[in-house]
Amino acid sequence: MDLKFTPLIKEHEKLGAKLAPFGGWLMPILYKGIIAEHEWTRQSVSLFDICHMGEFIIYGRPEETNLDRILTVNLAQMQCGNCRYGFLLNKEGGMVDDLVVYKLADDKWMLVTNAACIEKDENHLKKYLFPKAKLENISEKTAKLDLQGPFSREVLRALVKKEIGGLKFYNFNFFKPAPGKRNQLA
Repeated sequence: MDLKFTPLIKEHEKLGAKLAPFGGWLMPILYKGIIAEHEWTRQSVSLFDICHMGEFIIYGRPEETNLDRILTVNLAQMQCGNCRYGFLLNKEGGMVDDLVVYKLADDKWMLVTNAACIEKDENHLKKYLFPKAKLENISEKTAKLDLQGPFSREVLRALVKKEIGGLKFYNFNFFKPAPGKRNQLA
């Protein structure tokens, strides 16, 4: 099986990551050890390469696309800039995959799914979304990073122009690099 590589694979190698196949990708599994990395993230800040995840954009209002019926998330209660953890459901109400849904606009949603389930999830969405919905698989052209830990705000604040004080848990926003920080984000 041919493995895919994230755009950061060379950096992972330089930093001494233990690499292994995961969901069709060559991924960093650990650096120093699971416990040490867990503690570091809980006490400081860590950047996670999740470029291997599946990403889908769905255009259309949930009630017109059937998105509100195939996810466990209450989409009607979400505001633009919210994201929620939930499940993609089969016709019996069973779980197909877990995911995070992002409300980009009233009629635009992003679903982030597991890497090993991209094809299965895309086929499921195609089958159960109404014809009015437009589905776009952006997995191959999307690089996604997660910044986690108590010092996440300080790191982000140093890298972007926009004030991030209002950014809350399980919310998102779009940022541009602060002057002179472009190379740090590339």
